[in-house]
Amino acid sequence: HSCLDQLRSLEKRFKDIKNMIITPKEQEEYYSATHCHICEKLLLGDKVCDHDHFNGKYRGAAHNICNLNFNYGVKNLRKQVSSAQLL
Repeated sequence: HSCLDQLRSLEKRFKDIKNMIITPKEQEEYYSATHCHICEKLLLGDKVCDHDHFNGKYRGAAHNICNLNFNYGVKNLRKQVSSAQLL
């Protein structure tokens, strides 16, 4: 595959965000979570379900801002691309 083909493939994956897949056990973990799984700080009123946008898997409870930065931040883009390549 050419670089352009790979770029088009990644672009398509970013456009096609997968719906979250969460088990009943993970739902219980979310409701009982007291700390953000990303920054590990105390969760207050802004707790959200973080999930991998490539495969839909639930990752954990997170602050809304941590979730947004994790999914779209350059720091974690390599992790997202690696996950997508495993699909």
